[in-house]
Amino acid sequence: MVTSHLKYKNILLCTDYSKDAEASFIHAFDQAVKYGATLHIFNVIPAINPCGVQIFESPMSKKEAIIKSDELDEQNRLQALGALKKVYYKRCRDVIDHKLVVKVGSPDVEIIKYSEENDMDM
Repeated sequence: MVTSHLKYKNILLCTDYSKDAEASFIHAFDQAVKYGATLHIFNVIPAINPCGVQIFESPMSKKEAIIKSDELDEQNRLQALGALKKVYYKRCRDVIDHKLVVKVGSPDVEIIKYSEENDMDM
């Protein structure tokens, strides 16, 4: 008989605030409590297209458009982080170790990248 002693240290929950994400949160939270793991609550928002910046504002160089789109991405990321905190912070604080993370980009790329960089177990 093979005995497995799983010990999760890092659990990743990707959320889009849907009902399915809520069900996943409950499961991930329970597992974080059970294993004493850190729950990484993760959201990805789309990046601003620099070409779109040029449409809505006065004409600017490519470099200016990229800088402006990066500024808008960071503003949007901070706003999304605030939303993440509103939904999850009070539910996790003082109960489990957790991290609230918002990245800008493509969800499939950012989720895999974050998982690999942070040694996700579940």
